[in-house]
Amino acid sequence: MALPYKLFQIKHPEYDSKLWAKARAFYAGGAMLLGDTRLLKEVFPPHLQEENFVYEERCKRAYYIPYAGEIIDSICASLFAEPLRLESEPQSDEWYEDWWDDCSAPAGRKQSVNQLLKDQLLTALLCRQSWTLVDLPDLPNDYGLPESLAEQEQAGLLDAYACTIDPENVYDWEETEDGELLWALICHKEMKRESLESGRNVIREEFTYYTPDAWKRWAIEYNIQNPPVDSTEVEEMDEGSHSFGRVPLLRLKLSDGLWAMGKILPIAIAHFNKRNALSWAEYKSLFPVLASFQAAEDPLNPITEDPERAVNQKYGQGRIAMFGDKDRLEFVGPDAAPFEAAMKDLGTLRDEMHRVLHSMALSVDNSAAALQRSAESKQVDKSATMVILRSLGQTVKEHLIEVLEMVARGRGDKEVEWTPEGLEKFDEVAVEALMEQATTVDTISIPSATFKQIWIFQIARRLLGENATDEELDQIRAELEANITNEQFLAPMTMNGGFGEDIGGLEDMDEEEEDEEEETKPRKASPGNSSKPKEKTGFSSKPQPSA
Repeated sequence: MALPYKLFQIKHPEYDSKLWAKARAFYAGGAMLLGDTRLLKEVFPPHLQEENFVYEERCKRAYYIPYAGEIIDSICASLFAEPLRLESEPQSDEWYEDWWDDCSAPAGRKQSVNQLLKDQLLTALLCRQSWTLVDLPDLPNDYGLPESLAEQEQAGLLDAYACTIDPENVYDWEETEDGELLWALICHKEMKRESLESGRNVIREEFTYYTPDAWKRWAIEYNIQNPPVDSTEVEEMDEGSHSFGRVPLLRLKLSDGLWAMGKILPIAIAHFNKRNALSWAEYKSLFPVLASFQAAEDPLNPITEDPERAVNQKYGQGRIAMFGDKDRLEFVGPDAAPFEAAMKDLGTLRDEMHRVLHSMALSVDNSAAALQRSAESKQVDKSATMVILRSLGQTVKEHLIEVLEMVARGRGDKEVEWTPEGLEKFDEVAVEALMEQATTVDTISIPSATFKQIWIFQIARRLLGENATDEELDQIRAELEANITNEQFLAPMTMNGGFGEDIGGLEDMDEEEEDEEEETKPRKASPGNSSKPKEKTGFSSKPQPSA
């Protein structure tokens, strides 16, 4: 059934594509901000009574320092420094292990669940919300109706996938008081060029309407020069049912306190405008005006009788300028005091972008005093940031559980209790601070092989970062367990309990005492028999409880 175009253009009250466009532009910077003339004029308006040609010249020379993008990237990187892992009770189907490594749609770009969630968090930090669509592969045209779940699974029809839907594409929705969707409308817009002979001027819009048990799709094509009006009919293209039992669209929504760009966007816009105002003033001050100060006409000095003497002479090397005794030429420029005040305020605005996000440690200047601060001081600076990261991590985990439950519904799997682990160990101490701590620890006698193994492994993992795979980290841990043993802490002891040879050393002990001492030494630990549990990585399942 065809419907009028205006019904598909009604937006939810929380839909705000203009605000999201600003957020994305101030995150990315560069051409995304400076190359969009309409957006640039909105966030970088002309000054009061400013001539148009001056404003255009300022726009040409405008630039943006993406502090906001740096802050948000730091939040995402810190949160996902320890990837998510998954456990289930009872044991889940083996299919989920492959899905964990690649949850993308058929023929789509391979994407792990961790990468999907990281992308969703980034979008939510910018736009406050992000959407995940869970769906099943389409039934091939030449494939008959499957008779059982086993046949569907064998044909790959139960290989559920999850993909991101930008907030700009989710036009409208309705939900219950507890947040469950009653229906949702998604728009997909594209402008393709079919061949070399055709132009790129035809827009196709597809509108997909989801309910808890079905879906419908409408589509319309039109020339960019002749857009549809409210009464234009949009034809229905396809419809069908699904097995999710709910609208298979899930929203990750942040609270006001966790919406990063919502906090710093006004500050970033103010910093952008003031930075460019200062830059323009500094630029113009590099070309000072030559001013002429002429003395009163003096009958005794014929040169002063010429009122145009400052402009009717040629200046330069090899030429002579003639002036009166009290005439003078000076270059006139602006007072530097306002520049200093503006630069100071810019530093304050930059720091405020970090302070409002509880990221004070990121805004510290790279001065000698700052670099000499102790690791403990830096740890205190980041304590508030850890609270924010833990809250964001909990939100991401809750969204993951919703996605998993939706996937299980679509596949018809048994109920499983999912337990996401991870997103809890953050970059609480910078690498240089960690090395400072390591230097201090090395001066303290801690005769424990286990402590040494753990401590050095933590340093190695932090130094390698994303450059090391889980398998390589496991190998490093095993090598440390094999090479760091308690024997290394048993130095030759003297008869009176001291070290060295001041009172004879070990050569004064009889053979029986040496044998007894040898028997009491701990044996070298074997890598394969270490009692220390290895760090969990990837996907795992709790064992099925016995009957």
